[in-house]
Amino acid sequence: MIDLFTPKELASKIAGACRDRRIALGLSVTTLANNAGVSRGTLHRFEKTGQVNLSNLSAILIALRMDTQVLEAFTTRKWWSLDELQRLDRKTEK
Repeated sequence: MIDLFTPKELASKIAGACRDRRIALGLSVTTLANNAGVSRGTLHRFEKTGQVNLSNLSAILIALRMDTQVLEAFTTRKWWSLDELQRLDRKTEK
């Protein structure tokens, strides 16, 4: 399987999407940090570098009302690659 992003690139894209959402909602870094229950420094570092722990990322996503979208990405698909899709097709043909 071919990786589309490096882990650093993916983290940066997620951070960018969260920053864009924060701005679209008209929230300051301080307000979002307070709403999410994380420090302003944690949120600022996440938006700049993509670095954040999973617990803080979850809190940020919930505060941005993006949690359902992210969860759907992990629960709605039955396959993630062409190989997995082909294996799934073979199982259903039997």
